[in-house]
Amino acid sequence: MILSAPAKINLFLRITGKRDDGFHAIETLFLPLSDPADTLDLTFIPDGRRDISVECDHPAVPCGQENLCWKAADLTLKALGITDSLRVIIRKQIPVAGGMGGGSSDAGTLIKALQEKYGFLPDRGAAIALECGSDVPFFLNPIPSVGTGRGE
Repeated sequence: MILSAPAKINLFLRITGKRDDGFHAIETLFLPLSDPADTLDLTFIPDGRRDISVECDHPAVPCGQENLCWKAADLTLKALGITDSLRVIIRKQIPVAGGMGGGSSDAGTLIKALQEKYGFLPDRGAAIALECGSDVPFFLNPIPSVGTGRGE
């Protein structure tokens, strides 16, 4: 399965305070972009082992358990009770650490794809997305959106 993971920009960003959890409280407006976009190549392996491997063509992106896609896949597969293994190959087009949501988009796109294949969680993956990162929930349904709090 080949997927496109879109970038995003923040049309504005206002810091409104400091939260008790150490994050800044913000207000922002997310706008999805169709270009640039990362490509995710997913291979499902019905072996009952739930092994997850993540590879990326960009040297600055961690692979394996350090990758946000790995965390998203692990949490989603566990929540859905799926024991298939998964291989993820990420082809980066979104600038790494450029504030355009590349890793978040990859994770959100993966959470959405796993649910489309195996069945939807009651909250459509929102809690898992938020556990992965503040702006990951945006990528479950990337439409122009207001972000508040930590950015969720």
